[in-house]
Formats: sequence, C-alpha cells, structure tokens
Amino acid sequence: MNESMIKKISAITKRVFLLNVIGIVIFLAGAYLDFQYGTGSFHHKAGKMLGSIAIAFAGLSFLYYLLRTLYMKTKQRKIILPLSVDKLMKAGITNFRIVHPLLGLIAFYTVLLHGYFMIFDTSRSYFQSIIVFGILGFFILAALMFLGINMQKSKLFREYHREAALVFFVMYLCHIFLKFNFY
Repeated sequence: MNESMIKKISAITKRVFLLNVIGIVIFLAGAYLDFQYGTGSFHHKAGKMLGSIAIAFAGLSFLYYLLRTLYMKTKQRKIILPLSVDKLMKAGITNFRIVHPLLGLIAFYTVLLHGYFMIFDTSRSYFQSIIVFGILGFFILAALMFLGINMQKSKLFREYHREAALVFFVMYLCHIFLKFNFY
C-alpha cells in the first residue's frame, strides 16, 4: 500500500462510531430486504453465505496477529530472515495492522446478519448445539470488538483481546463441528 492509501484507511478506522453506524445501517438494510423478499430457503442460503463471508473476514483479521507473532518470535530467537522475506513480513504486518479494525467490524456485522437469517430460517431445523455455540460465539465476538475498540485505555485489554480471539475461534469450531441436542 502507498502512503496516501495508508493515511486514508487509518483515518477511517479511527472513526469507530461512524463505522458502527454504517454497520447498523447495513444490518437494517439486510433485515428490510428480508422482510420484503425473504422466504425460508432464502434465509438458509443467505445465512450460510454470510457465515462464510464473516469467517473469511475474521480469518483475515486474525492474520495480523499471526504474522506479528511469527515476526516477533523470529526476532526474539535471533533468527535471521532473508531481506526480501523480512521486508515482505513488515509490509504485511503494517498493512494488516491498518485494515485489522475494519476487517473485525465487517466480521462482527456479517456474523450479526448471519445469525439473523439463520434464526428466521424456518425451512430447516438445527441441532441445539449449533445454535448455542453460535450465540456464544457472537457474544464473544461482541466482547472482542469492545476490547479492540477500548484497547488504548488499558494494556490488559490487549491481552484479553487476543485471548478472546482464541476463544472465539474455539467457539467457531464447536459451532461448525459439534452437532447434538441437549435433551
């Protein structure tokens, strides 16, 4: 990314309130379209698609943490990387650091829309575990977003933000792979 692009994206990500308003408007637009044109099979297809999109954005957002951690570990262990790899990792970390908040907010609102469409999907019945782990994952993602927004207030929030990301990943795996009823 060039410098002017970095400045523009940084300026946008600093306007958290505005980004949340945009996310809420997009959610309400999706709900309005659902009330106008939605049916049972539409809910299922839209919900699954939004879930896939959400996890892609969450994965891209998580990539910043992975790249940064990998880079820091190589520096701590005094592993010498080839100059081209070192430059590429630094550029990747810088670019992902800039877009990380945007990707996280997009993931949050697409998870919200995913949940909305799947809750109103009357064309299928789902295992209770899928619903429970999905709702728990959403609340963890909401906490993750809160911690990310308020990270500058406390260094402890940064550590909690990382831990919440790992718990969200576990909830996602449970949501996808564990299928059972509670009774």
